[in-house]
Amino acid sequence: MRRCRRSASIATPRSRQLTHDPKIDDPALFHALSRDCFYIGALGSKKTHARRLERLKAQGASEPALSRIHAPIGLAIGAVSPPEIAVAIMAEITASLRLAAPSLPSSAPLPNPPPQAGEGRVGERGG
Repeated sequence: MRRCRRSASIATPRSRQLTHDPKIDDPALFHALSRDCFYIGALGSKKTHARRLERLKAQGASEPALSRIHAPIGLAIGAVSPPEIAVAIMAEITASLRLAAPSLPSSAPLPNPPPQAGEGRVGERGG
């Protein structure tokens, strides 16, 4: 479990909960929701997350605040092994940071930003 904090490499706070215990996760998530975290993520199935949202709502968390939690954590890339899951989690955190889309849901496709002037997309030739 990590608390929302600043990193030497990333100057914006983020939080990710990597336990399976509501007694640990819920207070940490409630704390992160009250902070300026660009990313808040939690492990667990959709069913587990639905129960988590109900518990946090009962503690006073608002719907807009609860919608900031990315769960199940990580991009939906079909990850199975622990290293693949770690890549999916870091990909979602990076997408949230670099694409300025902190509310991007785990199952949503990543937006494809348009090329800058004078640049083509990968694989395209200018002509």
